[in-house]
Amino acid sequence: MVDDLAVLLYPFRSMPLPGVRIRRGENGGPGGTAYLIVEHGDGVDHIVISDGTDRTFGASGLATDAICAVVRTDSDGAYVSHAAVSGTRLVFGDRNLDMSTR
Repeated sequence: MVDDLAVLLYPFRSMPLPGVRIRRGENGGPGGTAYLIVEHGDGVDHIVISDGTDRTFGASGLATDAICAVVRTDSDGAYVSHAAVSGTRLVFGDRNLDMSTR
């Protein structure tokens, strides 16, 4: 099951290894759903792997009906970028993020 073990592959280009910390976010959802927070040198990635049910994850106000969504913030928590698959809604804090196909 997705929620039994959080595993992350984090690519890097050169030594030394980047400092990366992964933890489970609050309001992780039901079994088979994961909300992971990945802290790294460039900021923080909020990653949701879900069943596509519209719900809110964590104190950041990440809300989506996507099966997979990633929102990147800088080290101060300001929005940088996002990506999502198979959803119609992605909100982060007070931002309604574009889910249209590019």
